[in-house]
Amino acid sequence: MYLSRMANLIFYGVVAYFMIKIIPKYKLPLLVIATMPLCISQVSSVSYDAFILTFTLVILTYFIKMYCGEVNGKNLTIFFISLILISLIKPPYVMLGFLLLVVPFEDEKLKKISLIAVLLAAAAIMLRS
Repeated sequence: MYLSRMANLIFYGVVAYFMIKIIPKYKLPLLVIATMPLCISQVSSVSYDAFILTFTLVILTYFIKMYCGEVNGKNLTIFFISLILISLIKPPYVMLGFLLLVVPFEDEKLKKISLIAVLLAAAAIMLRS
């Protein structure tokens, strides 16, 4: 039991470290969010909350990266994989995909693909539940 709690906390800590390291702006606010006592308490328990909080940090990091101008296929792929993983646990999290509506896309093809992917993910998750 304690090993699984420690594993959840270590996994969250490692992911939070790398997300803070790769984010182009807003490092301090992400650090504050990642180290809030409630977050630390939730990720050091044996529940799906550790998984959800970890991948929510990934989603926020890649959203901010794309909002700052780094829109490419790799960032979109990581964003969508994280979104689908947490949406399988709690379907309302699929709404985080609509954050892409405020991302300034330079490539219209990438914008269409991302919007279609958000709508397909939302439809798939809603049909599943």
